[in-house]
Amino acid sequence: MDNKKTVVWYRPGQQAKALRLELTLENMQKLVGGKIQIVPLEPKSEWELGFTLVCNEDGKNKFFDKPLFPLLDNNGNTVDVIFGPCFIAGRLVRDEDGSEEFAELTSDDLKKIVGRFGRGKVEKNETVNQELSDCDRRQLAACQRMLAKLRARKNGMRSLRSTAGAGGD
Repeated sequence: MDNKKTVVWYRPGQQAKALRLELTLENMQKLVGGKIQIVPLEPKSEWELGFTLVCNEDGKNKFFDKPLFPLLDNNGNTVDVIFGPCFIAGRLVRDEDGSEEFAELTSDDLKKIVGRFGRGKVEKNETVNQELSDCDRRQLAACQRMLAKLRARKNGMRSLRSTAGAGGD
């Protein structure tokens, strides 16, 4: 019995890559560069099956300058940004014995994933050119906006710390 599953692996600065491997904890940790966090991705429409995003639990801290893509809600609003390596697998399904397993991705699923999350290799400093698809341009813009918000929040926290430490009450 083949326990291998197909996933789409995203890494900063590189093209997305389809891999087929056994999804053991050890293999998943190698793909994301540390402890894993599992995020169920809701379908964009009623007929679509959901997918599962597996990312680094500490990605925002560990890979702060390497945003991959934004997570959008069904209205196209950015709700989060994924940093560092991650992969997208089939949705989690429960077996008869109660254990959870990732569903197998079909070739249509792979096309939907790349259509929704892009081909990869879209970095914050990359010059937008005509070769980028509309999806990649939207993802790049959303990543840049979210990165600016995160930097502003981080700088605001620093200025609060320095103000608190500077004077007495």
